[in-house]
Amino acid sequence: MKILLILLFLVFSLVAQPAAEIIYRFNKGQMNYPTDIAVLQDGRICVADGVNGRVLVFKKSGKFKELRFPAMQRPLGLAADLNGGLLITDTQADVIILLNRKLKVNSIIQLLKVVDATDVLPVSGDMLWVVDNDGHRILIMDRQGNIESEVGRKGSSGPTFNYPASIAQDSKGQIFITDVLNGRVQLFSEYGSYYGQVAKWGITPGSMYRPKGVAVNENGAFVVTDSFTGVIHYYQSQSSKGALLSTREHELIRLKNPLGVAWGNDGILWVVESGSGDLLGVKLN
Repeated sequence: MKILLILLFLVFSLVAQPAAEIIYRFNKGQMNYPTDIAVLQDGRICVADGVNGRVLVFKKSGKFKELRFPAMQRPLGLAADLNGGLLITDTQADVIILLNRKLKVNSIIQLLKVVDATDVLPVSGDMLWVVDNDGHRILIMDRQGNIESEVGRKGSSGPTFNYPASIAQDSKGQIFITDVLNGRVQLFSEYGSYYGQVAKWGITPGSMYRPKGVAVNENGAFVVTDSFTGVIHYYQSQSSKGALLSTREHELIRLKNPLGVAWGNDGILWVVESGSGDLLGVKLN
């Protein structure tokens, strides 16, 4: 592990690294292996604290409130809904919980037990893209749980997956999906057309080792967390080679098992550091 990280730093040190600074660190020790994050339209930050069976809703002051529901057992994936609410995937209860703007339960989608829903994305037309990690596929369904189509299958080339994890969408409608064991991000239109991939498995520039979380900002720049190496990959665009977030002193930012990631409305990058149980706010300079 140590040798791998040294090689990673040496290789990426040849590429210009965007300077970043951790300016928020919330809730040290209170969360138990948090997994995902979503920023609501009003700026509140939601974190899936699944081992504790709850979702925490933070303000930038660090104050938070707790969400618990009878239908929720182990929340894993989160997404800000288009109507201002929140979507929650729960792999233990086999449900997707849809909350309204007041974070009250609006409806619940019951999933088949074979579906391992690690993340969800609302798209136009009132449809949902659901990441089925164990199924190596994406399910496209309506809000009643009716599956309209599927994207992908297990594989390593083209529109295939080897344990997909997280999903995000840019302002142009393009969808980004982390493909963990293939070490890449897969790109699709919201209608299921395959656009290609970003990166490949490895530790050299243009590659990823264990990509997990993904988030895209309004300008098309996107970040990908690597849960094994602890780094955050930064891409100015899909065609850029990629870099790693580092401090102003050019020290590589390494976190303890970073997973979920999301951009705030103010440009702050929020990251769940699962290994420490912390919520981090990162400012890119």
